[in-house]
Order: sequence, then structure tokens, then C-alpha cells
Amino acid sequence: MARLKDRDRERRTRRPAGRKAQKGGAQRSKASATRAATRPRAVRRLLEGIGTPEAGPFIPDPFQLEALERIEREDLLVTAPTGAGKTWIAREEIRRLLGQGRRAWYTSPLKALTNSKYEEFRQEFGAELVGILTGDRRENADAPLIVGTTEVYRNQLFDALRGGSEVRADLVVFDEAHYMADEERGHVWEEAIILTPPRVRVLLLSATIGNPEEVAAWIERVRGTRCGIVKREGARPVPLRAAFLFPDGEIAPLVDEAGKFNAEILRALEDFVVKDGWTRSGRQARIHLPEMPPATLLNALGAYDLLPAIVFLPTRRRCDEAATEAAMLRRDLDEERRAARRAFLREFARAHPEIRHHRHWEAVVRGGVAAHHAGHLPAWKLVVERMMGAGLLDAIFATATVAAGVDFPARTVVLTCTDMRTGHGWRPLTASEFQQMTGRAGRRGKDNVGFIVASPGPHQNPQRMVQLLNAPPDPLESQFRATYTTLLNLLDAYGSFAQVREIVERSFAYRDLTEQLSAFEHESRRIAERIKERIAAAGCDSGVERARALERLASARAYLLEGGPATQAETLMHWLDDVVVPGRVVQIGRNRDRLIFVTERRGMNLIGVRPDGRRVVLSLARVGRVYSRIYGLRDKAREVAFAEVRAGSVEPLAEPRLREAREETSEAVALLDELIERVTGPADGPCARALWETIEEAERLERLERRLENLRAEAWRPFEQRARVLAHFGYLDMRAERVTERGRWLADLRLDRPLLVGEALERGLFARLDVPRTAGLMAALAADEERDYGELPLDDELVMALADFEQIAYEVASIEWREDLEPASEINFSAAAAAARWAQGVSWLDLVRETKAEEGDLFRLFSRTGESLMQIAALRHAHADAARRAKAAAEAILREPVRSEALL
Repeated sequence: MARLKDRDRERRTRRPAGRKAQKGGAQRSKASATRAATRPRAVRRLLEGIGTPEAGPFIPDPFQLEALERIEREDLLVTAPTGAGKTWIAREEIRRLLGQGRRAWYTSPLKALTNSKYEEFRQEFGAELVGILTGDRRENADAPLIVGTTEVYRNQLFDALRGGSEVRADLVVFDEAHYMADEERGHVWEEAIILTPPRVRVLLLSATIGNPEEVAAWIERVRGTRCGIVKREGARPVPLRAAFLFPDGEIAPLVDEAGKFNAEILRALEDFVVKDGWTRSGRQARIHLPEMPPATLLNALGAYDLLPAIVFLPTRRRCDEAATEAAMLRRDLDEERRAARRAFLREFARAHPEIRHHRHWEAVVRGGVAAHHAGHLPAWKLVVERMMGAGLLDAIFATATVAAGVDFPARTVVLTCTDMRTGHGWRPLTASEFQQMTGRAGRRGKDNVGFIVASPGPHQNPQRMVQLLNAPPDPLESQFRATYTTLLNLLDAYGSFAQVREIVERSFAYRDLTEQLSAFEHESRRIAERIKERIAAAGCDSGVERARALERLASARAYLLEGGPATQAETLMHWLDDVVVPGRVVQIGRNRDRLIFVTERRGMNLIGVRPDGRRVVLSLARVGRVYSRIYGLRDKAREVAFAEVRAGSVEPLAEPRLREAREETSEAVALLDELIERVTGPADGPCARALWETIEEAERLERLERRLENLRAEAWRPFEQRARVLAHFGYLDMRAERVTERGRWLADLRLDRPLLVGEALERGLFARLDVPRTAGLMAALAADEERDYGELPLDDELVMALADFEQIAYEVASIEWREDLEPASEINFSAAAAAARWAQGVSWLDLVRETKAEEGDLFRLFSRTGESLMQIAALRHAHADAARRAKAAAEAILREPVRSEALL
């Protein structure tokens, strides 16, 4: 950890001047001297080769050429590190197709990335050949190359299927394909891959898929096409090195020569922890040091020539604070660079005047640093990205979200912790998230080497960082789920639940069951063949189905004879054993006030919950009445169940009687005997004997078939539950297996909560509101549930509309609870107030000042609200009045700067 004495490296190793670095006096100097004597060569090797490579012609890597050759004849999954040139493969294949007069679709998960690719491809191929389709942008939609979000591409597939046609493309590119594992949106990627016609080649690009073989095998299975894999072998195009930065500005390799954690770091940190009075927990790897002041951090990085840098911080607020603090204490003395930054901002502000009053304008100009996170407007984020790319900034302080698809790499990436903050608290970074972040280090063509720097922080864990550094990407897991939109569109396209189920069973989630199903199916065929051979050997032409029919009839006869009751009490107990199942309400004795909601069965006992929430365990013998309806097992479902029973809307089941039960049993046995003789023929004949000899094999075959059906039901059950909810509200006909007229227009609403919007339309909520209140009502649905958009007041009419909407939401949730489904999220009142105020015509600056909300949050709210309103506006035939009002509300919402921001 020695300082380099070479004159030409003096600038890199100069100790940053900071107050904390000067604390500790002689003892700190002694500690530094101890470290300096430890590993001078290791530090020299760490910093070796920093600089810019010589310019030269672009030469494709072998993996790029291989991919380009293979994509002509097969689907392809390309996995390569960030910056390796995956997009070049897509661009060159698109160039080839356009030259042949063919078509391509380029999908991305983010609007910002989509807009960026649109501009890039327009410059590359010409504006007339490129179009863009996002939720709020539609330009040159008939162009041979379309760039759009994955959701829009999936929606085009739905529309083509329902219209009896195919999507107009010869190639579809899924950029950032690892989004298939996204918890909220991943199902869209699976649906898009499954529904893309086999004639259309598929190209998936990602840096972080840990199980490409599984993904490729799944694509082959569901599409019936060959799917190859191309990996970039060896090191990254720009080598990556890892370092640890001490509080005094010294630097050390994070890993030793064997690639393991450098244990000297922990020993050296003890000096800082003890002498400065900072707390720590024993000798644990998590280092409880205060965060390094931003200006000190950047000075240290600059001393080692490790700028420009992206510094990842856990929260938006901390990013803004760090940028402000660094700019105040670290004024760029280069007047020429300051002037260049000011000129860049002014030029950009001509097209985007909304950034002129940004609170960080002067910090960017004077300090050469900026914050970048979702709380900023897209225009501000874009100008920051472009200034970074132009070499005008030394650092960006960003949240982890910047790692997802935004292309502005730096020489160095700095991490202060290995945790990520989410809407539900803190959680550890995954290997893929870590690699997405660190993949920004090292700019191809600008850096010889990139750096990951672990800097001091209260939750720093350098050992965990080394584990993540050496870990392979996380395996991609399916997030396929049942949605109302998917079910309605597929049923309308295919016309039967059986065909929809076949599509569902092609999901990536279902692949885990495929092997089991294959084994069971193989065993079933083997058993069926043995049965067939045995029957044929007896000279009979009876098939396997006859043997299975005999097994079912014989099993039913044995069950009736062995399980027949001898007394009335036995009759009741047999009956209770059959009908008392989880989800039913039962009554203790004959007292109607003593109700129990059954949650579990254990032998001849049940476990349940009383209306007051207390759990009880009791014998079946104490049950006096059983109610007919079966509910889901969630808490809200129980509330609905008790309410319906008390209201008398659910009837009790009729109890059986002993004599009736005996008579029914005798009649049933006689009928079964008659059916058995029809199946086997004469009892003493050779065919009957052969069939009875196969009874055990037939029983095994039946068990296998039941297991097969149960496995298949796992994927299909959530769709069945949603189908029953839709049927309850009249959007599909379960018996006819078809989408109703109202279900067809609901299928066109590709929203997060289409059923709630559909019911609001059916009950006239949108048709009776003016423009601002229509915008407010839609915003309440489009908003993030937990996001605070300020505390603006709601007028009485909007409050009443929201109250009506809450009643709709409760009614829908009641049916969803009954079906054991997670109900839709609650509506957001603060979003309704903000959107209504914006639709009234207030200025952007006044709205931001009144709400005190983040500009980026308001932009996303209004963008989503406008998109949703435009979908309602398209329902001119089904809901003419609501469509007119929705169109006017969308125009009021999608005004400047929201309209221009949507283009970024």
C-alpha cells in the first residue's frame, strides 16, 4: 500500500487534503507508514496501465462475427459483458435485413433506452426507415424498423392473434433480456417470446443471465425452432480491477493475487476505527465507518487518475446532497471546462426550457458533478448523461437504477455498500445487480482498464463485494403470472380454455415441471403398452381404455361397500368428512352465532378461525351445519364469508339420512355391477379374466394420470381463478368459453388494473366527470401505491368520484378474495389531487412548488395517466362519452413539459 515515488505518478498518489484524513496525528501517520510498507508492488500493479488506448479501426470480436453468422438461420441468445458490443450484432443484422427489403422489431425495457436507440438508428439507417412505438409516442409506425418497449410489441402480438394475422417482422431483438426475471413486468417477455411466430427469428441480448442453456432450451421447446447460444469468452473488453479506498485517501487492492479478499484491509482499518472513535462490531467484515465526504472521495479518486466516476449511493436524497456538497467544496478551477459545461446546458435548455431552473444547474457548472436518479426529469438525466459522455463531468452520484440500460460508462464505479433500498426496505444486492452496476466501469475505446472502488461507508462489506465480484450472474427465474389482460386476449384469439391452457403451459415457469411430466408420460405409455399386450395375448381386441374403465368402476364399487355407514351417526361423519374442507364456513351445533371458518383439516379434526379472529381446533363431531360456498383462505375472504353467511345469502348443505344413504348405496352397487359386466363381457370369458388381471396395472396408470393432471393444474389454476372473477362481472362466459362483448373492449385496455377501470366505465364514473377530475380519477389508478405526490386538497366532486371508485375496488376485491387471489392495490388520493391540479392548467414550476414532490415522480405519474386515458379514448364505440372526456383529459395532462419529456 505504498505511495508511488515515481515522478510521473506523483499526481495519482498525492494524498487528498481532507479534515478527516488529517486526524490522528503521529499515530495515524504511523499507521499509514505501516500500510505503506506492506504491499507497494500490489498497489503499483493495481494502477498500472491507466490511460486511454490508441485510436484504431473497429475490428469485430470473434463472438460478434459468430453471432452474426448464426442469427441468419436460428434464434440466438447472446451473453456478453456490458460494453462488449452486443448491440453491434443487432445493428448489423438489422442492416442486412433492411438491405433485403425486410423488417425488424427492436424492443427494450425502458422508454429512455427506447428513445435513445430510436435516435441512434435514425442516424444509422435514415429517418424514413425507423419508427418508434411506446405508450405515449407513435412515429412512423409503418417503417421497416420499429423500436419500442416490450409491452408494445407484446400488445401487437395480441392484436395480430385476435385479428387472425401475424406481426410484421422478420427479426425481433430483445435487448436487456434479463428483464424476463423482473417481478412486475417479466411475464411480458415470456408472453412475447411464446407468441412470436416461429418464422420470425428471435435475438436476445444480455450481460447477466446465469442459466443461458436453460433459457435457450426453453425457447427451442416453446417455439419449435433451434436456439443457439453465443458467449463472449475470456476477460472483459476493458479489464476490471477492484480496489479499497481508506478514509485517509490511501488505496489498496480489494483482492489478492489468488483473487481472494485482501485480508490486510480489515487489519489496517482497525487503526481508523479505534483511533478516531468510530464504532465497529468486532472483527466482522461489515465495516461500520462513516461515509467518506463526497469532495474528499473525488479528490482521492482524482489523485489516482480514477476519474470520471459513477458513485452509487442508496437513496435519491443522498445523491442530491452528495452532488451539492461536492460542488461546494470542489470548485473546478479550469475556466474552459466550466464555460463548456455552461454552454452545453444552455444549448440543451433551448429545446428543453424546463431544466433552466433546475436546482443543480450551478453545481454542475462549477463543480463538474451531478446527481442522476428517478426523481429528476428525463431531460435533466439526459443532459447529465450527454455531458458525462462528452467528458465534461468528473462524477455522477446515482442510485442503482441508473445501472439498468443507461449507457454512460466511466473509468471508475464506486460502491459504498452492498445493499439496495427498495419500496419494502433494504435487501442485499444480487450478483446480477452488482454486475449491472460494475459493468459501467471502463469505457471501450476510452480506457485501458476500469476500476471498482469500495469506499468507506456505515454498511460497507468488502468481503461480500469480493464474493459478488467472483459470482456468476444469477440464474434467470420465471415471473410468469396470470393477468386479466393476458387471459382475455388469449381466449379471444384462440376461442377455448384448452388452447389458452396450452399457451400457459409453455411458460418458462412450467419448464421445471416438464421433466417430471415427461417421466410420468413415459411411464404411462409403458404401462399402457403392457396392458395392451396382456389383453391381446388373450385373443381379445379390448383396448387400454376398457381396462381403465374397469379399474374405475371396481374402485368405486369397493369404496361404496367398504365405506357404507351402519348408523345415522356414521352417515353424518362420512358426509362431514367429505364436505368439511378448507374455505368453508361451519356452525358449531345448532347455534347460528357460533361460526367457524375452516382453514385446515387434520384427520377427523378441523382447524379454523372465529369471526373475532381467534383460532380453534375441534372435532368434526361438533359440526352441526355446513355452508355451501367455498372461499379462498385470505383474511379478507374470511370477512366476506362470515358476512354472507350472516346475511343469509349462502345456504347450508342438506344433511344425508341413514336409510336414504343405504338405499342409494345398494342402487349404486347394482348399477356398477351392470356397468362392469358391460365392460368385461361374460364373467367367465377369457377377455374378462384378462381385464381383471390388468387391474393393478390400470390402477397405477390412473394414479399417474391424476398426478399428471395435478402438475398441469399448478400453472393453470391462477388463470381459472381470474376467469371466474371476469365471469362474475360479465366479461367472459365460462360455459361457452368465450369473451363477451364487454370483455372484448376490456381486452384492449392494457393497463395495470384493467378490471377496476372496466367497472368504472360500466358504471359511468368517467362519463360524468369534467376534464380535471377525469385526469385525477385515472391518476389515482396509474400512480405508484406508496408514492406521495403532495398534499393538495381534493374538491368535493372528485372526493365523491373516488369514494365511488373505492366501492368498486372493494367489490372487485371481495370476489378476488373469494377466489384466493391477491386483490389490486389501493388507489392513491395524492396522485388524484396532483393530476387534477395539473389538468387545470397550473404551470410546472408552481405545481412542483405546491406539491413538493419530485419532478421525476410527477412526470412518470402524468405520463402513465396520459397513456391510460388515451387507451380509454380509443373506446369510441363502447363508451363514447367517457372516450371523449378521456381524450380531452389526456391532452390536458400530456402538455409541456410532460409531452416533450416523453420523447427523451
